[in-house]
Amino acid sequence: KAIAVSRADHIICISENTRRDLIEILHVDQARTSVVHLAHNALCLSASPVLPRLGRPFVLFVGSRGGYKNFLPFLTAFSLSRPRRDGHRLVCFGGGAFSSAERAFIEACGLSEADVIALDGPDELLGGLYLSATLFAYPSLYEGFGIPLLEAMSLGCPVVCSNTSAFPEVAGESAELFDPVSVEEMAHSLETVAYDQTRREEMIRSGRKRALSFSWSKCADETLAVYQRVSGA
Repeated sequence: KAIAVSRADHIICISENTRRDLIEILHVDQARTSVVHLAHNALCLSASPVLPRLGRPFVLFVGSRGGYKNFLPFLTAFSLSRPRRDGHRLVCFGGGAFSSAERAFIEACGLSEADVIALDGPDELLGGLYLSATLFAYPSLYEGFGIPLLEAMSLGCPVVCSNTSAFPEVAGESAELFDPVSVEEMAHSLETVAYDQTRREEMIRSGRKRALSFSWSKCADETLAVYQRVSGA
């Protein structure tokens, strides 16, 4: 990556946070950089999304679960939270079946296979889960952007997420932010959003509006403008 960056006439970054990291780590002149935000694809939703019979309210986690995704500390926070005590499940979508190590950790947290569920499937299923979840949690230690934030907000799913990297930039005031290395803060954020109806309603309104400010047409226009400026066209 460093070699590619050194050869480039200009570097397009997907967030201001990514640009700051690029400048700090690879010592790139800011004048050689531009920020063009990503967007999200509207998920295909059927009139009546087919969901598994979950039977209980649930918190939604989307994507892979290894390393910087911070899944195991978040699982600890979920196990200690009031939503868990009140019967919420944790639904993990898109990361494949749980590994033996994850299953052992789930058990060590005092949870069962009925409490923490792994699902995979098409966009229709993911969209239905966003629509049905009590909230969407994104506890990663680092992300360059965070497309699932926009997916959730666009479908009216309240978001709790890390206060690190690009998350505040993407979510703005529309998410409940927490320190991802603090189990206590993660658990508190789950409780705040699950039980404060006024806060939930404001987050839903704000999130839908926030998601509209990101689009692929805007991304394309801004990318073209960078190419034209750099090439002198």
